[in-house]
Amino acid sequence: MVGHTVLIGENISVQVMGIQRRQIISLGFNAPSEIPIWREEIYNKIQKELKEGCHAKSNS
Repeated sequence: MVGHTVLIGENISVQVMGIQRRQIISLGFNAPSEIPIWREEIYNKIQKELKEGCHAKSNS
């Protein structure tokens, strides 16, 4: 339901910001700046680039 919030520990919250056509849910995240928050596909892309960068350096 829009406006509902889930707390994770004491410093992180996730709030339902909106629901469209009963299928698309918008979420808002609130966390300390030292805790990174990524969508999974962005996180995976970052990890892949880091791995490729390390591999390229070891072949130099």
